[in-house]
Amino acid sequence: ETARAQGELDRLKADQWSAPVLALGSEHERDISGASFDGRIVAGLQIPLGRRRDAQAAVAGARRAVAERRRDHQRLERNLRERLTEAEHRFALSFERVSAAAEQAEMAAEYLRLTELGFGLGETDLGQLLRARARATAANQTHREALILRQSCAGEMNQALGVVP
Repeated sequence: ETARAQGELDRLKADQWSAPVLALGSEHERDISGASFDGRIVAGLQIPLGRRRDAQAAVAGARRAVAERRRDHQRLERNLRERLTEAEHRFALSFERVSAAAEQAEMAAEYLRLTELGFGLGETDLGQLLRARARATAANQTHREALILRQSCAGEMNQALGVVP
């Protein structure tokens, strides 16, 4: 659209100066009495000295249209860059979340293993074993959610980059 508006502006600027025109023609008139015809040859010469005053409003409108198109283009570009920056940031954070959730799931699984071993030896009670199982289940769920979130962030990043699946 910017190129089209710029082309219109260039056309209007070039149109300010037009070429001279020579017009030749004939004219036939009937007399009032209706009896005879008068014939004439008509010649006209038009030498434009520029339509600068007439074209200023059109040129100003075209300049405004070009400026608006450039502004819209720059606004769109800025919005796309912001979306890309946000997507990159979320994508980087999703990797950190996945690694933290994986580490937490590993620690919860190890704690559960030790608690089950302690319960089998009679060192821990049933309540502690159930809490360890709940913690391990929650940690595994958090890890799966982090993986799903990372895939979602990857899709968002692809959209920001304009990649079509």
